[in-house]
Amino acid sequence: MANDTKYRQLRLDTTKRQLQIYLDKIDSLYIARPDMRKIVLEKEEEYQINFEQLQKAERLKVEAKIIEKSVRKR
Repeated sequence: MANDTKYRQLRLDTTKRQLQIYLDKIDSLYIARPDMRKIVLEKEEEYQINFEQLQKAERLKVEAKIIEKSVRKR
């Protein structure tokens, strides 16, 4: 119900014409592709995994710099 209300509010905001066109397109896709929910959930999971990997890579870079600095001080 909450998402339905949010969607309806977006549809009522006539200053957001481009958004409404986009929502119409998504509605059409949803009707044409019954498996759309599965596809969206899979894509979300893929993005989440990528994000976590990027975070890990950034942490490792920071750790490597710390180790490099400590080795140079020896």
